[in-house]
Amino acid sequence: MNAAAATLPRAETMAAMGVVSGLEEAREQARERLLEAMRGERYRRLLDDLVMAASMPRTTPEASGNAAAILPPLARGPWRRLRKRVEQLPLDPPDADLHEVRIFAKRARYAAEAVAWVSRPGVAQFATAVAGLQEVLGDHHDAVVAEAWLRERESLIEDRFVLGELVGLERASAAASRKAWPAAWAATRRARPHQWS
Repeated sequence: MNAAAATLPRAETMAAMGVVSGLEEAREQARERLLEAMRGERYRRLLDDLVMAASMPRTTPEASGNAAAILPPLARGPWRRLRKRVEQLPLDPPDADLHEVRIFAKRARYAAEAVAWVSRPGVAQFATAVAGLQEVLGDHHDAVVAEAWLRERESLIEDRFVLGELVGLERASAAASRKAWPAAWAATRRARPHQWS
């Protein structure tokens, strides 16, 4: 939202920065809650469990097999789920559906990145294409959430004109991302590996 506030005329930037400071204050409070949780016993136990799992992983007999043969096919599942979810979308998908596609894209990307080192070269390019899709949909989600945040605080924001401008800028950002996502999806489909291993 800082970027949006900076695009406003100089006279309105100060009022907009007041709105942004409210967001920054809420973010700082959330950060403090996170840090407090990370100082707790529950988080320490989680870290100990992760260290234990990394040093003595539980594996199946297949884990001693050839990684290049075993791992790449595992990345196909997240890709198929992403493709299926996109194919289920209506022509003008709701914001929540696009956010869900972003989550599926993130899973497909991480799976491809995890196996790229033992896969065909095209898998790494696929992971890059999925990252592009994920970024476009992430920008869309950020703009949708920012607009909702502004609307929830409407009664606290004195300058209605500036509020309207900020909402309009977030809405325009969401619209631009919504317009860009089909091309990012097409690039992802083109980059998909026909053979993973």
